[in-house]
Amino acid sequence: MPSPSKTFPLILTFSELFQIGDSIVRVGGDTRILGEVSESGEWRCAAVSAGGVDEGGATLGDAHRAVRNEVRLVLEDCAHGVSSVEAFAEQVRRVFSSTHGDLEREWNEALSRVRAGKCTRDSGTEKLPVKLATDMREVSVGLVSEPAGVENLEKAA
Repeated sequence: MPSPSKTFPLILTFSELFQIGDSIVRVGGDTRILGEVSESGEWRCAAVSAGGVDEGGATLGDAHRAVRNEVRLVLEDCAHGVSSVEAFAEQVRRVFSSTHGDLEREWNEALSRVRAGKCTRDSGTEKLPVKLATDMREVSVGLVSEPAGVENLEKAA
């Protein structure tokens, strides 16, 4: 485990579109990410939920992009084989409501260090926007468009 002063409580904000049957849905929200920087300056980012996806990179930006791509793949897995928007939404809720216990504990400890002023913004974190953990948006699934009904097809003709 890295030194506590080298872990950072990060928040990944995302919004993705998926086609479920004939409907287009948007999945979006915030999820907690534990960022860790090694002595060599390389980064790892791990999602507290979303199956605990864990990716690394030469910079925080690289690791963040990699974990974001993995979250997208988790969402694609949720979409695979579902027969309805409701089934997709339930699968997404299940994946994002379950957490990886150790990562959750480490994220909360890192957040406590930030709140206590024991964590400085360095190693690539100085330019990150600050978002309060209390302002996180819950991951949600919303309908963007439904298939055209017969009445809409007649109006379009």
